[in-house]
Parts: sequence; structure tokens; C-alpha cells
Amino acid sequence: MGMPMNGTDRHPSVESDGAMAVWYDASAVGRSTSVDDGGVRRHATEQMMYDDVVNMVLGLGWWNAEAKGEVVTIEADEQLWRSYRAACGELGRARAALMTNAVDLHAIIGAAIGSIADRACALSLILSLPPGDGRPHLPQLIALASAGETDMQLVRDVVVRLKSVVPLDEIQQLVEPILLLGGEEEFLRIAELYERLDGTLLAAHLQRCAAHPDVGIRDVVGNFPGVPF
Repeated sequence: MGMPMNGTDRHPSVESDGAMAVWYDASAVGRSTSVDDGGVRRHATEQMMYDDVVNMVLGLGWWNAEAKGEVVTIEADEQLWRSYRAACGELGRARAALMTNAVDLHAIIGAAIGSIADRACALSLILSLPPGDGRPHLPQLIALASAGETDMQLVRDVVVRLKSVVPLDEIQQLVEPILLLGGEEEFLRIAELYERLDGTLLAAHLQRCAAHPDVGIRDVVGNFPGVPF
């Protein structure tokens, strides 16, 4: 493959055994590029830095660039994708077997939610099921949501999804015993949950925080400056 016809002091920024190469002028602010794709050569002279050339090539879907500007072939990326695709297939088959053959799926999920190692898998499974299937686990989920446990975002995602099948007052009834014995951490985490669930619930909760004798709980209000109550 030949070098660009115009310009001097040009160096290959990308070389391949295939049908594409890109050059840039290392001594000029305006880069002149030449791309040869399957024998069709295109020239473009624009005001662009080297990273812009790399981004152009990335847009063609042929290459991937590391943060330092190194350009590598996509063979490694393709292998990663094939591995991911195979894992997705295995996951689908394992999920189907679990759903079809488990004697007590809710018991399995409940035990998994209680295990730090298994929790993320269990929560992801609940999110893939109809909302009603997660309702038996709501008390456990509310307890986790109030304590800043691991996978907090997933826990909240599940609770928010259950809102379509669970009345808000039922969630409040589960929260109340936690707040009666709780401190700043519990009041803050419940406020964060309510922020996603319902604005009215959050406002009432912040009003309760503001009137609390514990100064730490009163300080929770400061985390939600834009919420009127």
C-alpha cells in the first residue's frame, strides 16, 4: 500500500495486514489522511489532531484505540465478544433450567438475597421476572435498602419495580419499624429510597427528619436541598 501523494514527513499511524491504513502528518497542525479500504482510496485534509484520526477510524468499525493512543486490531475485542455471547447463551440455558425445575424458586431467591456472594445474581433474576414474583421478598429488600448493604443500586431497582404491584403504604409499614429503632444511616437510606419511589413520601420523611431530636438525623435534610416539605 502506497503512502499519500501530497505532504511531507508522513508516518503511518496505523498499519494492518488487511485493507486499511491511515497516515497523519506529525509535523503539521492540519492533518492529511489517506484511507484505503478495499482498494478505494479517500483523501481528506482537515484541522484535526491525531486522536481525531483515530476516532475516524474507530467510526469505521475496524480498530480500537487505547487511552495512550496506541491502535490495535479488533481481534482481541472480537474474542471478548464471542466469549461474552457464549456466556449469555449459557446463562439463558441455566436460567431456563432453574425456572423450570426448581422445587421452590422463591426459597432459593430468598436465601440468595441474604448472601453477599449471591445477592447480585438473585436481584438480577428478580428484575427479569414479572413484578409480582418479587413481592414475597419485599420485607427483605426494604431491610437491605435501609442499611447501605452491598448491591444497593440493584436493591433499589427491584423495590422501585415492585411499586407497580405493591401499594406505597405497604412499603411504609415495612419501613416504620426500621425507623423506630434506626439512626442517621437508616433515615438517610430510606430518604434515598423514597427519592426514587415517590416525592410525597420523601417530603413527609424529610419533615420527620427535621423534627427528630437526633442532630444526625436532622442533618439528613441537608442531603435533599431541593425538596420542599
